[in-house]
Amino acid sequence: MTDCYLGVTRDGDGDIVVAVSEGDGEVVEEVGSTPAEAVEQVRTIAAGRPVHLCVDGTAANGLDLALAFGRLPSAEVFVMLLPKARGTATLAPRHAALDLARRARRAL
Repeated sequence: MTDCYLGVTRDGDGDIVVAVSEGDGEVVEEVGSTPAEAVEQVRTIAAGRPVHLCVDGTAANGLDLALAFGRLPSAEVFVMLLPKARGTATLAPRHAALDLARRARRAL
């Protein structure tokens, strides 16, 4: 069973965008507009595997998202508050989420 690496941010409409990076594949999808909806979707994506999330702390309610994901079993949550993370705000949300997922993968 492999670990699951995710990047999380919000788009301009307030929807939560999650990118999954595992193996050689990457997938990006919107998972709802509330932390509870996002946590349930991530729980489904993870399917019992260890989860490593990198959350854009500069996004709207970024810290609330980080706290919500921290309640998942086997979850390790990174909050990016560095200038590099702030630079992702200029990227499209899908690209920013992928960048964060890649950062979660490299962090280990």
